[in-house]
Amino acid sequence: MGAEWYVDVKGRAKGPFTATQLRTLALENRISGETRVRQGADGRWVAASRVKGLFEAKDPQADGGAEHGEVAANNRDQPSPETEPLALVPDRRVKPRLIVLACLVALALIATVGWPQKVFFCTSMVFLLGTFPRYCINGQRFEREFVFMFVRVQNKSWRLASFEAIETDLEFQLPAWTIIFLFLNWFLVRLLDYLVPWAGGKYRILLRDGEGERILAWQGNGEGSFRANLQALEDTTGLPVERR
Repeated sequence: MGAEWYVDVKGRAKGPFTATQLRTLALENRISGETRVRQGADGRWVAASRVKGLFEAKDPQADGGAEHGEVAANNRDQPSPETEPLALVPDRRVKPRLIVLACLVALALIATVGWPQKVFFCTSMVFLLGTFPRYCINGQRFEREFVFMFVRVQNKSWRLASFEAIETDLEFQLPAWTIIFLFLNWFLVRLLDYLVPWAGGKYRILLRDGEGERILAWQGNGEGSFRANLQALEDTTGLPVERR
């Protein structure tokens, strides 16, 4: 049986619709990219623009020569739309890190220092650039993985439905000294969050399940990332926020 979809119409869930019917609504411009949809009666609401393949799907009536039975068979063969994973910011992608690493290694190789120093520098850069956690919301699950020297060593996931609340350690705040050292703070915060996220940070977001167990959903130093990730988790999970 195919997946059932619901559409938010003025605050009320309308449906269920099949994946083909949902595509038809998009093709007829009866829903836009900002319309909220969800998969299943208990799924989370997401913007229709985040449903993969929804607005690029071909109209099943486009082939005038196809018989009704053939169109129905083709529609059954089409995969159901899937929501794209939502990565918490900053999204620590591997490719830019590898480019920076290659440039640093090239500089080390042409340097006039000895080979022990070159090996130490290159190894340090691999550790610095290739070690980081990543957090994302993928469908109905929250995923957390840890990469060590560009090798994924841990990958865990939890059902969003198992959590009851979002917890944070701090209120939104702006330290007084950042007024004087605003640019330095802006630069250092982004450097720490992107290059050395394993160093942690004062801002933390946790997900608490029904048994009281807390899962670290994000940690960093940037208030901007803290705000964006907290809002993303609120929007996608619908859970209340509690400040510890």
